[in-house]
Amino acid sequence: MNGRIDLANLKFVKGEFELPGNSTSVRGEYYIPQINKTAFFKQNGCMLGDTIYQEDLTELFATRIMDIIGTPHAQILLARSDLFGTGCLSVNILEQNEHFVEPKQTGGAYSTIRDVDDFINRDLTQISSIPGITSQDLSYRKNYLLKYLYVSALISNTDVKMDNMLLVKNEVTGRFRNPEYYDMGIAFSESNRVFFGRFTSEDILQQLYEKYPSEVVPFGQKVQERLTRDKVIGLANGEFYNRGMSNALRSSIVKQLTRRISLVKSLNSKEINKFRYGTNNLHEAYKNTKVSLIDNVRNYLSQIKNKVLGGEGR
Repeated sequence: MNGRIDLANLKFVKGEFELPGNSTSVRGEYYIPQINKTAFFKQNGCMLGDTIYQEDLTELFATRIMDIIGTPHAQILLARSDLFGTGCLSVNILEQNEHFVEPKQTGGAYSTIRDVDDFINRDLTQISSIPGITSQDLSYRKNYLLKYLYVSALISNTDVKMDNMLLVKNEVTGRFRNPEYYDMGIAFSESNRVFFGRFTSEDILQQLYEKYPSEVVPFGQKVQERLTRDKVIGLANGEFYNRGMSNALRSSIVKQLTRRISLVKSLNSKEINKFRYGTNNLHEAYKNTKVSLIDNVRNYLSQIKNKVLGGEGR
């Protein structure tokens, strides 16, 4: 589906005031027969900051970055309307028999949060108030939040709140799952809003590495391997140049991602992180090796050490 989809060719499902939640830019829900899904039309010009009137291209760029690093996300399709002008369609991530679940205990959408730990604890407290939630669900949620914050910092999407990552429940199976990433309309707009009212994207990345290295470093290594400055420049000067993204915004995105790619590489290479990640790899390498072989190698290395050091006790 190349180009922009005309809303006039889609079936109107619901208007903005019939949709749950409080969204600044969503103008309605439409059915797309080609993919047998509904999608929410988001109008350009509704957000404040560096990306205003280009929110659709910004959101699409964010999904391209998530494709590279392997993060599931809502599909974004460029669209237009005689009534609303340009924007994008964010395809509904819900499958058959699924719906979003609102926690019984809620917190302020943008209440002041001290740090990453505070954010995670508040989220888990709210999620635990949902009937039927298990300790395993909470464990999955915590890992989800760590990656969600990492990706949000990488693309500088500071619109981080429960409404944008509601838990999904399947009414038939009764099972819960965490959603694909959706709502990136203010990604790459650094002047718009900071994380939790006080932190930059770089601050959040550093906190994640400092507080949760065992969980974050393996993901950070994948980001480092897959996301390069050349790939970012290729997107900016290829697809998004052709789609009409302004030179100023393309340049800003390249500079932001270049800075964060460099930071990720630096954080991954810290001695403590190299050690933590290295031991995980080492365990994977020898976990299926016979104990007798491991013992033989250990004894042989011990003999070499003693020869080098001149005997035991040194």
